Amino acid sequence: MTEDSESGKNEEKRIEEAQKWQAEAERSLAVAKAKEAHKLIEDTEKSRKRSAINSINSRMLKHGDRIVFIAGKLVELRSRSPDYKIASYFRSNIEDIMKVYESIRYDLMKTLEIKEEELEKLFPRISLDFGDVLETVSKLHCIVYQMHDMMSYCDRILK
Repeated sequence: MTEDSESGKNEEKRIEEAQKWQAEAERSLAVAKAKEAHKLIEDTEKSRKRSAINSINSRMLKHGDRIVFIAGKLVELRSRSPDYKIASYFRSNIEDIMKVYESIRYDLMKTLEIKEEELEKLFPRISLDFGDVLETVSKLHCIVYQMHDMMSYCDRILK
C-alpha cells in the first residue's frame, strides 16, 4: 500500500468519525430543545393552575378553622353533659361543613385533573354519622388533617 492511499483512508475515517459526532451533536441538540419546550409547557400549565390551587388552599385554611371551632364547641358541650346529643344548630353547621368539604374535594380533582379513583386513594372520602359526639369530633379532625395533606399535595404540584 502506498502512503497516499493510507493517508486517504485515514482521512475518510476522520471524515466519517466527524460526521458521526456531528449527527450525535444534532440529536443531542434536538433532545435539549424538546426538553426545553416541555419545561416551558409545564411552567405555563403550572402558572395557569396556580391561582386556582391558591384559591383551593385558601378555602381549606378557612374551612379548617371553622371545623376546629365547631369541634371545640361540641367537646365543650359534651364535657358539661356526658349524654349530650348534637343539637340541630350544630347538625346543620356540620352538614354545611360536609358540603364544603365535598366541594373542595371536587375542585381539587378538577383543577389538578385527578381521576376520581385516584382521589379516593390519595384522600379517602370521610363521612360522618351524628351518633356519638366524640366520634363526630374525631371525624371532623380527620377532615382537617386530610385538608392539610391536600394543601401539601397542592404545594408539591406548584414546585
